[in-house]
Formats: sequence, C-alpha cells, structure tokens
Amino acid sequence: MAKRISIRTKIALSIMMPVAVIALTALFLGYFWGGRLLVNILDEERGGIAYRVSKTVADEFSEVVKVVRIIADKGQVKEAVAEQNKRYISMSEEAIKTYLAGMDDEWAKSADDSPLRGAILENTASQNIRRISKISPDIAEIEITDRRGALVALSGRTDVFSHGGEAWWQKTYNGGKDTLFVGDIAFDRINGIWAIIIAVPIEGANGQIIGVAKTTIKTERFFSSLTVTHIGKTGRAALINGQGFILFLEDTIPYSKRLPSFEKYMSKKKRTGRYGIQWVSAVIGKDVISLSPVGGIVKENGLQWLAAVIIDAREVYAPLREYLLQAVLLLVFLCIVIIPLGLVVSHPYVKIINKFLEAFQKLGKGDRTVRTAIKRNDELGDISLAFDQMVINLNDLTTSRDELNKEIEKREVFERELKNSDDKLKEEAEKLEVSLKEAEDTRKVLISMLEDNNQIREAMEKNLLDLKEAQTALIHSEKLASLGKLVADIAHEVNNPLMIVSGTAQLCQMEDIQNPEIKESLKVIEQEGYRARDIIKRLLTFSRVNRGAVKEININDVLEETIKLLEHQFSLINVKIQRVYGQDLPLIEV
Repeated sequence: MAKRISIRTKIALSIMMPVAVIALTALFLGYFWGGRLLVNILDEERGGIAYRVSKTVADEFSEVVKVVRIIADKGQVKEAVAEQNKRYISMSEEAIKTYLAGMDDEWAKSADDSPLRGAILENTASQNIRRISKISPDIAEIEITDRRGALVALSGRTDVFSHGGEAWWQKTYNGGKDTLFVGDIAFDRINGIWAIIIAVPIEGANGQIIGVAKTTIKTERFFSSLTVTHIGKTGRAALINGQGFILFLEDTIPYSKRLPSFEKYMSKKKRTGRYGIQWVSAVIGKDVISLSPVGGIVKENGLQWLAAVIIDAREVYAPLREYLLQAVLLLVFLCIVIIPLGLVVSHPYVKIINKFLEAFQKLGKGDRTVRTAIKRNDELGDISLAFDQMVINLNDLTTSRDELNKEIEKREVFERELKNSDDKLKEEAEKLEVSLKEAEDTRKVLISMLEDNNQIREAMEKNLLDLKEAQTALIHSEKLASLGKLVADIAHEVNNPLMIVSGTAQLCQMEDIQNPEIKESLKVIEQEGYRARDIIKRLLTFSRVNRGAVKEININDVLEETIKLLEHQFSLINVKIQRVYGQDLPLIEV
C-alpha cells in the first residue's frame, strides 16, 4: 500500500506550488524576453563594430588610392610615359605587336644586371618611384606602363615587359577612360607576400590617358585596424569574401579556411540598426559571427568583401547563463523558505481536520451524541454546523426506521403474491400457446389433404382424356383395317379377269394378223392389263397389315412407288410429275 501523504504536507505543497509556478513563469518570461532583448542588444553592438570595421577598411583603400594617384601625377612619371609613347607614332599596329613580343622575349631571357633591365631600373622615373617605395614600406612594388602596356619604370622586379594583355591593365586603361582597378587579395610570388594590386590611369597634358600606374600593396596596410580590434575576451575582427573564405584573420593564411554553410547564412535577411547600419548575424560552429559588407571603392570594383566580428558563442551567451543560474538559485531559495512556512501556517487547520476525523469515526461506530462544536467564522465553522445538524437529522431518521421496516415487510408479502399470480398467468399462457400450435398443425394437415385431392382429380381427368384419345385412335385403326380388307378382296377379284384379258391379247398377237391397227390395239390391251396388274399389286401392298418389322429402305424408292400409284390420275388432269431425287442419301429405318 502506498504511503499516505499527510494533509499538513499537502497544504504546504499547495502553498508552494503556485509560488513555484509563478516563479517559473517569471523565470521563463524573463529568460525569453529579457534574453532576446540582451541578445539583440549584443547583436546590434557586434553589428555596429562590424560596420565600423568595414568602413575603416573602405577608408584605408580610399587613402591608398589617393597615394597611388599622387604617384601617377608625378611630373617625371608623366614625362617618361609620354616620351615612350612617341615611339609608336611612326609604327604600324603590326609593327607595335612585333616590337612588344620581341621585348617580352628579351626581357624574359635577360638577367637582373643586363643592360635592358638596367635601362628601365635606372631611369629617372624608376629612381623616383623607388624612393617613394622606400618611404612607404607598405608598397611592395610600383610599375609604370605606357599606353600599350609596355614597361616604363619599375621600383623592383617583374618577369613581364608588356602588361597590355593582363586583366588589371585592360580594366584600368579601358580604351582610354579614367577607370580605377582594385584587385582581390593574392599571393605575390616575386616578393613572397600577400598583397593587393591597385592601378590608376596616368593622364597626359591634354587630359587623355597615356598610361597606367600599378602598385602592389601589402595586406597589412589595409587590415591594421582589424589586428587591433578586440571585443571582449575572444572577439576578433576578420575579413571574408563573397564565397565565405577568410581573407584576413590573425594567425590565419588567406583562403585557407571557409565558413561552413556560408550561403545559408548570407541568404538571411539583413538587420538594420541605428543610423541605417546593416549586418547579418549567425551562429556558425562554436562562434557567433556578425557580417557587414565593405562598401566604397571595394564594392565599386566588384569585390564582395565582408567585415566580420567573430566571438566565441559561450562568451556571447554567458550573461544569459548567469541570469538563468541566478533565477534557479532564487527558485530553490523560495522553495526552502515556503515549505517550513507552509507547515507552520497549516498547523491550526490540521488540528481542526483531525477533530473532524475523530467525530466521523465515533459516528461510524454508532455514537449518535457526538458533536464537533467548532466556533469559527469561516468555512470550517460552516462545516462544523453542517456536521452537527447531520447528526441530529440522522437521529430523527433512526426513530422512523422500524416503521419503514414494517412497511417493507408488507411490500415484500405483496410482491410474493404478485409473483405467484404472475407464474400462474405464465402457465396458462404456455398452455394456450400449445393449443394454438396444435390447431395450426391441424390446419396445415387439412390444407395438405385438400391439395392432394386436387392433384388426384387432375390426374384422373388427364387419364380419362388419354383413354378417349386412345379410343378414337382405335376406332380409326379398325376403319383402316376394314378398308384394307375390302381393297384386298376387290384386288383379288379384279386381278383374275385382268390376267385373262392380258393373256388373250398376248395369244392373239402370236397369230398371224395382217391388220396393223388390230395388232396395235392388242399390244395396247396387253400393256394396259399389265399396268392394271401393277396398280392392284400396289393396292395389296398398302392393304397388308404391318407386323412392326424394322428394315432399312431408300426414301427415293418409296417416293417412286407412290408416284407410280398416282401418276395416271394426275395425267388425266394434264399434271406432269417431274422427278428430282437427291443422290447418295443415307438409308432410313422404318
């Protein structure tokens, strides 16, 4: 049996539970709304930092471009470029291409101390830009080219003489238009550094583009602000391209790492903070990253760079965890305080409940004098009054119990008598049901007998009809027999005179009669006598009694005999019988 929980404990728990629910609700709402507010504030702060970093990078590029334009505007540089462009005036296009190709071959084959390279490296323009390169250590290389891409001045080393086919030169010269070129981060093999190419056009005296100035700038020049940017304990600034590869991050080689699921996070809607700042935040791996696009010259040159603020997610959500821990400790403290408080508060109520329990136990044992007599101006007092009134009513009910028992006995006697009457009625009903069943069976037997009489009557009528038909057939058969007998007697009587007539006619023909008419008449008499004999023979055949012997005959023979019997009668009325018998007919049994 499960252990029973005391009412005192239940009261204490009933006090604690609402407080716990309220505390948990407040904890959840505070964690949800307060946490979201805190996260949004921190997110906006990181977004602002990422925006400021992106703006700093864009400003750094603007400053570097200004320096490169200053180099391109140097008088010595313009003079050297204009002087070299003069050599193309008298040359055809084909001759120019041949010249540049030949110079490329010679440059590639020449050594660093060769006269060809010395002529470029030691001219006035090269010396000038070399001094600028030494003053600005962030500039790794400066190259000056003419309007066909041929090398005019150089601060260091290069493997190519003609740059007219390279993308940076074509985009900068752009058919003689003033176009700025900013390249992506790339590794400079000659100088062994990561650098960015910036190229600007060189304008002549009349404003026309006469050449291109190219500078190779070390990445540290642009990203020095990223190196010194630290947010909290783990926050760092970085630069990421549009494909998610890290371009710059402390202790990280460019393009060696890529943010996982980068496209998924970039498809998220950009957030807009104060002053129109836009950024995207996402949790990638164990880090929280805020991204802000780099604008200005970088964006205008088609580079999709993003300034990033990367912070360990544990540091970002540390305030939330601290808040949650404090809330849980507060809840535990409330439980520890409320349980003893509930036990103390519930003590008087438990005492009253025990008094009620004692009174109910006495009442259950038959004590009708028990009373609670609790004087309270609340629900417990009402319960006490109701209990006492219940005991009084119970005593009143006990007084009338004997009368109720007598009435019950009378009712039981009446129910027994009623039950006996009901049993008798059931027996009578069963007997009546048996009688009805017997009557129904008798009715069915009588109906069956009537149906049998009708069948017998119908059979007798049918037999009587068959007897009448048989009698009629018998009479007809007797008539046919009498007729056949009469035909036979007549045939015998006629046959004898016919034989005498035929014989006499035959004998007369044997005499020597000269008259041909008489001889013809005797021949006719003989033939007709024979024909009459055949007719009588057929009549005798039809008049004979059939003994019922079965034999096979040809139906054509029967038809022929019948025609011979009737043919003479048909000839008297000019009716000619035409015989068309079937061939190879099977025999039939008759």
